[in-house]
Amino acid sequence: AADDEDFPQTFGLREGDPLVHSDYESAKDALLFAAAEQGYLDARFVSSRAVVDPVSNTAEVRIHFDSGTQYYFGEVRFEQDFLSPRYLRRFVELKQGEPYDQAAVLDLQTNLLNTEHFKQVEMVPALDEKNVENRSVPLDVYMTPNKRDKYRVGVGFGTDIGPKLSLEWRRRYLNRHGHRSKVELILA
Repeated sequence: AADDEDFPQTFGLREGDPLVHSDYESAKDALLFAAAEQGYLDARFVSSRAVVDPVSNTAEVRIHFDSGTQYYFGEVRFEQDFLSPRYLRRFVELKQGEPYDQAAVLDLQTNLLNTEHFKQVEMVPALDEKNVENRSVPLDVYMTPNKRDKYRVGVGFGTDIGPKLSLEWRRRYLNRHGHRSKVELILA
């Protein structure tokens, strides 16, 4: 990542800063996070040392960080059988050929979970020998459907209307196109 202008070129500690172990570890974590966020999926610390000299009251930090190769998004593949792939593609904002970005993967996962169609959404980058060669990472999305129906009962009291009872029934998915329905009854 030495030639990548978007990648941090400095470490989180500067000369003259006091050496606090938690700050040292946070700076290392931030470097790994930045690497993963920008598609350097093989990033690792070759070595990391903090040598403290109590006589001179100094510390020397040596980091050897290997970012590895930058990867790019490949195809997004949905592993489920109850919604149409065309409907699911509406939620995919990442583009094939863009640098792999962990934040974009988490956004896709959040968007799918927010539909309430799924109880669980697992995002798995498919890193195999073929993909490592061409630096393209397909993303396999495994989804577990939520229960089709959701019921809710509520009891309340309002100063202007008095006691109230609410009943709600939601059908989370009616068909393969993601359509849904909701019926709500409020008695006051």
